[in-house]
Amino acid sequence: MSIIELQNIGKTYGKGESATEALKDINLRIECGEFWSIMGPSGSGKSTLLNILGCMDIPTSGTYLLNGEIVNTLKNEQLSVVRNKTISFVFQHFALLNDYSVYDNIMLPLNCRKMSAGEKKKRVKYYMKRLGIEQLAKKHPTQISGGQQQRVAIARALVTEPEIILADEPTGALDQKTGAELMKLLQEINDEGKTIILVTHDAKVAGMAKKQLFIQDGKSYYEN
Repeated sequence: MSIIELQNIGKTYGKGESATEALKDINLRIECGEFWSIMGPSGSGKSTLLNILGCMDIPTSGTYLLNGEIVNTLKNEQLSVVRNKTISFVFQHFALLNDYSVYDNIMLPLNCRKMSAGEKKKRVKYYMKRLGIEQLAKKHPTQISGGQQQRVAIARALVTEPEIILADEPTGALDQKTGAELMKLLQEINDEGKTIILVTHDAKVAGMAKKQLFIQDGKSYYEN
């Protein structure tokens, strides 16, 4: 079953002579459990596409189906519910709160969930162990390496047990060796059944996903 289906998606910013067409007739079908990369140069429209996939923005034209439901006609409040239930994000610069410990950063998304304190604690500990960062629980982001910070960010993304993980340049702030380790980790998470979509400008990183979409001047081209 398709978890995501885009039909002739377009996105235009501005109006009249100042209008800029960021995306043009994007068609994409992603099945549950697939690992996709979206690659393209700066300004190609790949980040705009990721924002639409993540229900952070709505297209100007076309249809976006998420789990068979049309979401591009939903209001902001409804989009927020869909996003929080289905999608988690991993960002290039980690987006961790420096005043919070590693443990508390991972706990953050669960604070608004209707779960017992014991259930929340158990889940945080499980994903810390899964990501190999249990020993960092009491440390703050400024006290750990970039690779460790990205592992914390991934644990935070997984703790809500979303159907989809969207990763925006997840290796961009890491050295080559640490970036390769991170991609191996994402492959392992995908092998466990999680749907992953990542945006990158790095062809080597894009090639580690099972399927690739190339974006150039707002248009899409399939790599395989």
